[in-house]
Amino acid sequence: MENTTQKNDEEILTFNLCVITPERKVFDGEVLQASMTGVSGEFDIQPRHEPFLTPLKVGEVIFSLPSSDGVDSEEIVLAVHGGFLDMDGTTATVYASSAEKAGEIDIERAKEAEKRARERLEQVTLHQGDEAPVDFDRAQLALLRAVLRIQIVEHYINNRN
Repeated sequence: MENTTQKNDEEILTFNLCVITPERKVFDGEVLQASMTGVSGEFDIQPRHEPFLTPLKVGEVIFSLPSSDGVDSEEIVLAVHGGFLDMDGTTATVYASSAEKAGEIDIERAKEAEKRARERLEQVTLHQGDEAPVDFDRAQLALLRAVLRIQIVEHYINNRN
């Protein structure tokens, strides 16, 4: 079913975006467009997008909400920590292991997580050739997640000022 909004006899198309984690539904509503990062790179989704399924990398999901005045749309930014996107043509569903809105991120906690991850990665570097006391892939993923959270909060704060 195609979704439309009327404004001065001009048709504005939207589609439904749903972002779901095992714990909750982070977002469910009509959007004008969405951008995210899959394993093959960044991509945009527009209304009437061809159906597809793709794995997502740790990254931002950015989408625009239709505005009530038809002029200024609001941009929402989420930190998504992997998962899948299923686009069926009218609904884009993101199934993520975790996802957070910028306002939900504790910046101090994210900075501490970044510090811990960098320390763990340093341990791996110091033990090259030896069996490292930490899992490199896990530490690298923790660093990616922490840096993403910090970037999203900074983006959110900069766009609000």
